[in-house]
Amino acid sequence: MAGFMASYVIEMQLSRPSEITIGALGCIRFQAGRYLYVGSAKRGWDARIARHMAPEKKLRWHVDYLTTHPQVVLQRAWMSEQDQECVTAQQLLLLPGVEVALPRMGASDCQCAAHCMRATHILSVRHRLKTLHYQLWQPPTKRSS
Repeated sequence: MAGFMASYVIEMQLSRPSEITIGALGCIRFQAGRYLYVGSAKRGWDARIARHMAPEKKLRWHVDYLTTHPQVVLQRAWMSEQDQECVTAQQLLLLPGVEVALPRMGASDCQCAAHCMRATHILSVRHRLKTLHYQLWQPPTKRSS
């Protein structure tokens, strides 16, 4: 399966307005609310999603600064076995109540407005994800010996 790519969406909740330093982008003011991050992985997507869902990790990508902030609670992850990262970001941004969290955040290698967004109507987001063939991600279970 050379070149196989999976897409995912991370849901997180910021409990109160916060100033968060996002790497070289500097200190950014985020409103309280639900945030989404759309990403993809060519292989090892379970490990990639698990990394994003971990509250502590080495800060590598811009979204890591958001997911490790003490006021952010990681809610759930969605996964699609289709390569549709940009399509998903664009479709979500068309929904009422979904807006760019920070221009170009998570979209440095494409032409999307952003892959990190704030959503006030999470049920419509979840419905759209289902129509795009996303399913709730479950961490892989460890096999006992």
